[in-house]
Amino acid sequence: MKILTLFCIFTLVACSSAKKEVAKEKANVPSMESRDEMINKTRDLIESSDKLTQKQKKDFMQLHTSVMIEVGKINQETRKLKMVLFKHLLEQDSYKPAKVKVIKNQLKKLNDKKFQIMIDSLKQAKEILGVNFKELYPSYPFYHGHADVL
Repeated sequence: MKILTLFCIFTLVACSSAKKEVAKEKANVPSMESRDEMINKTRDLIESSDKLTQKQKKDFMQLHTSVMIEVGKINQETRKLKMVLFKHLLEQDSYKPAKVKVIKNQLKKLNDKKFQIMIDSLKQAKEILGVNFKELYPSYPFYHGHADVL
């Protein structure tokens, strides 16, 4: 029982520490207003790495670009649904709770799909970068809290 208690305490402390570390690193990342800016900054980061082979750099950049395209399509669908929702909310005389529920469910499915794409991309990144993924990029923003992926 003592071992389990110690393990739980250690896990809580480690998680808290990781959350603080991520928050600090996130605060140091300048905001990016567009998808193109994100792609360019990622490209610069990858190209400037001296720990990756040219093939790894190429494959990782292709992965990032394809994820950005997929996520961009989902974001477009999300924006469309939000516009339908806002338009419906403005039509107070014909408000239908069932319609709002359908839109909310569709938004949730899109959000879940986007999250799954990100998790799947981590698996692919691991394959591209190999077993040293965490050593190469210890602060990669998506793996915190998802050690099972890596």
